[in-house]
Amino acid sequence: MNVVIQSQERKSLALVVTPECVEVRVPQQLDPAGERVQQFIANGLARLPKDLELERERPYQTAEIQTKIDTWAEKLGVTVNRVQIRPMRRKWGSMSSQANLTLADDVRNLPEPLLEYVIVHELVHLWCANHGGEYTAVLGAHLSDWQERELSLAVWMLHKLQRVDIEVNLERTD
Repeated sequence: MNVVIQSQERKSLALVVTPECVEVRVPQQLDPAGERVQQFIANGLARLPKDLELERERPYQTAEIQTKIDTWAEKLGVTVNRVQIRPMRRKWGSMSSQANLTLADDVRNLPEPLLEYVIVHELVHLWCANHGGEYTAVLGAHLSDWQERELSLAVWMLHKLQRVDIEVNLERTD
């Protein structure tokens, strides 16, 4: 697996899985060859799942996805106004402020735990608009393994050569 290190104006180290490589985004004040960064890379690569179900026997039908959305919306105490599934190039889904959920048509082929993660990830945005501390607390309360699922989604994407970047902040430097 090709690892590319990029020095950027940022506060945290990040591991980003893309179809071409694993990018490590490093704050400018850190030495990319330093022990801290190299340990971060080793830990991040070690956390990538090795035994991920990559193929479904058949794609999810829209009604099956809607059932999962309805189930999770009820658990989270939120209401979704409208659901659409369509091609999306750069992300798995989005939630509008009007509670309109859009999912990438690629979710039809995800293993069930990853589809569930995408759905819950978007529904939590009805509680919290951004990905801050409150957001991750709500997400973690409902999917305790959300970080592992997020990494698994990145690995699944690598295998399918999708054009989606998923950034996982594993450490804060501030």
